[in-house]
Amino acid sequence: CNLDFLEKEGRRKGEPQPLRRKWLTGVLAFILLCFIVWFPLFLFSTGSMSNSDNPVSQVKMNIGLKRYPDIYQVEYEKAVSNIYDESKWYELEATYSSIADLALTQRAEYRNELQS
Repeated sequence: CNLDFLEKEGRRKGEPQPLRRKWLTGVLAFILLCFIVWFPLFLFSTGSMSNSDNPVSQVKMNIGLKRYPDIYQVEYEKAVSNIYDESKWYELEATYSSIADLALTQRAEYRNELQS
């Protein structure tokens, strides 16, 4: 099959290929490789219906060993309320001590319940 192609082309086995064929093969291979690598990344990054940011609003980290109390624990919550700004929430927590006594995760759930 390859020898038949070489006969039709008019060159013998071992002779260099024309420069235009080398460039065409190289460019097409490069485009195909870029398509294989970049198309899935593009598809999954812009393919979602909601093309909006999904910011982190709460983080919780525990460091410890299984079956033992945690050595270190950190909780962080960003204000997610659209009704009240952060200063208003601090005022509510200061006024109502039962809110301030809740864990950060429970406070976030409480805020979400008030918003809806």
